Parts: sequence; C-alpha cells; structure tokens
Amino acid sequence: RIDSANPDGLQVFQLHPGAWHFAAGHVPKLELLGQDSPYARTSNGQFSISVSGLQLRLPVHEQPGSSPVVSSPRPPVKPHPHGAPACVARPTSTINKRRLHGSHRLLVASGTAGERPCAHAAAATRRRQQVQRVYVMIYHPAAHGRCRFLKGNGKFTTPRACTHPIEFRANGTAHWTLRLRIHVPRGSYLVRADAVDGFGRHQRHSAASVAKLRVR
Repeated sequence: RIDSANPDGLQVFQLHPGAWHFAAGHVPKLELLGQDSPYARTSNGQFSISVSGLQLRLPVHEQPGSSPVVSSPRPPVKPHPHGAPACVARPTSTINKRRLHGSHRLLVASGTAGERPCAHAAAATRRRQQVQRVYVMIYHPAAHGRCRFLKGNGKFTTPRACTHPIEFRANGTAHWTLRLRIHVPRGSYLVRADAVDGFGRHQRHSAASVAKLRVR
C-alpha cells in the first residue's frame, strides 16, 4: 500500500525476506502487480499507478568486493533521506480590525486567511493544506478560565470550556466576511477567526486572529 499522505511522492517498500541462489547468467526480475491473490487479499476496486525512477536493491550474503557486482551497502532509503520533519503546517487567519463593526442589530467581521504548506509535501497534500472554511466566534471571558459564546439567537451561553466554542461560518476563505443580523447585547466582546484546512486541522491561536469589539 502506498503512503496515502504522500501519494505523488517517493514510496519505499521492503520485500519479505527470502533466500535465493542465482546461478551464473541468471537475471532477477521484479514484477509489479495490482494484486497477488491468494497471498494477499484482492483489492476492492480498480486502480492504476504510474511508476518512475524505480530502484531495486538486493542485499546479498557475499561480502563487498567478493564479486564485481557486489558493492558496499548503500544508505537506507527513506521517503525523506535527510530526515525531513513531519509536516505540521496549519492555516492562519487575520481579522481586519478597522472593519470590525457591531451594533444591537448587525455584526460585521472580515479578514483574510491562508496557509503555509510544507515545501516537501506532495502536490495532493498541498492542495488539502489549503483553507477550506473560516469560522468566527464571539465571546467574552468568564470566571475560572471559561468563556461565554454568542449563540444564533443573540444570547450568550452559560460559562463553558473555551475549547468548545459556538462558531459562525464566514463567507469566503482567502478573503472572508461574516454578517450577522442578530441582536447583540451592548458590551465588550472578543471576536476570533478560526481557519480550517482540508485535513480538518484548525489554526493555532494567534494575536492577529483575535480582535476586541464594543457594541454600543
């Protein structure tokens, strides 16, 4: 099975061990199959894979130099030969504080969102790292590190864990806007944007994604 997180990148397979004797003049051949039933279960569907730059390395029992074709072992092959770190990039967002507006009839928030895809990621992975949705939450801190979030009916929740917000989905991604035509009680609140990518990963908290709002 290929690495689904990097379908267009380098794939490394280690064959099951075996002990074979190759007589002089014999040529080992590698056969690539879409199925190997009954040794392995047949695939549920049809598929095709394009292979390029294939390398086959055969470890042998003989010592290096004992034969012209037996060389010293090469370094192990890994998807990232130099130990590239796992991709942990997350989307980001920014609230336009100058255009943030709230009244007892309308709340408007807007901003931008983007992503910083890992340079070593495959094309399919980079596409999924793009921002797919932007949510906005309106809240104010409560006692004991809890929060009260604005609901769709214009009322606020009872104090709850700040990690369980009530969010409103904004229109757009790279440039997003949220317009809520609900009655928002007078007071001071915090507005926070939350960008989500194709993997379902939420952005990390940042100062740029939070703004203060005062409803008069």
